[in-house]
Amino acid sequence: MYDAFKQGLLNGKYPVKQTKNNDILQILVEYKKQEKNGEIEIKEISIETVYRFNDIEITSIPSSLPRGTKFKKPEETPMDRIWTTE
Repeated sequence: MYDAFKQGLLNGKYPVKQTKNNDILQILVEYKKQEKNGEIEIKEISIETVYRFNDIEITSIPSSLPRGTKFKKPEETPMDRIWTTE
C-alpha cells in the first residue's frame, strides 16, 4: 500500500491542505547529524515512512521501532498561524 500511496499523492489522489483543518501525518523521520568542533549539526532530514495520512492508514506502525522513538504533535504549526482567524 505504501508505494500506491506515494503514487496517489503525486497524482493528486490525496489532496494536501484543502481546508483550514490541519492534515495529520504520522511519519518516521530520520535526522542525519554530524559532530563538528564539539557541536552537533543536522546535515539532512528525511521522511523514512508514512504510517497515516489523515484518516487513511498507509502501513501499520511496527512494534520493533527503536527504543526512544517518539510521535509528537507540535503545539502550533506554521499553517496554524496562516489559517487562524481572529
